[in-house]
Amino acid sequence: MKVTNIRHAWPEPKGFDLARPNGCGEYILLYFHQPMHIFCDEGLIESKPNALIIYDKTFPQRFFSHELDITHDWIHIDDMGGLLEKYNIMPNHICYPENGSFITDIVRETESEFFSHSLYCEDIIEIKLCELIAKISRRIHSPNVPSLTSDTAQKLNALRQAVFSSLDSSISVSEMAKSVSMSESRFYVHYKELFGISPAKDLIFARIQRAKTLLAQHRY
Repeated sequence: MKVTNIRHAWPEPKGFDLARPNGCGEYILLYFHQPMHIFCDEGLIESKPNALIIYDKTFPQRFFSHELDITHDWIHIDDMGGLLEKYNIMPNHICYPENGSFITDIVRETESEFFSHSLYCEDIIEIKLCELIAKISRRIHSPNVPSLTSDTAQKLNALRQAVFSSLDSSISVSEMAKSVSMSESRFYVHYKELFGISPAKDLIFARIQRAKTLLAQHRY
């Protein structure tokens, strides 16, 4: 499973029209931010915004926008290695992952690795692809799960880092929620979605781990 080309938030002008009647010999993941005309397993259709399709190697490809400038994320992949089957994603089929901003975020991170040529970049790219496909599947098959915007995720990550950097100080979940301008109930839902644990338990476990570290150093 190797990425051969990739771009995030790639712009194309009004009138953009791409056709590959015999496919292109690679898998292509496409995420369109605006409405598009897309050829898929149901024929040529006009999609809603935020449509995603993964073409297989030989399926005829056609997508165009004669009315709007467009932005899209795209990845060329030599082989998917059974990933689509594992996560129950149909190739050549248009879907609408719930709150798809995470797609652009992961494609951007993967693109950065692709062009960095840094040590272990290919390993990281493969991990990112697995993460992307798994999250797409989650948002398709569990559409009622609350979804974070990238802005909210950044705020929560910054808050968590700040709190964990000063575990000696006292801060309540209510104060944490207030610091990111959320109600306590909304803060709880988004925090648990992002970190997989409630904010109160996360604080408790972090303080316990900090105490263990200090005791192990025989300083206290």
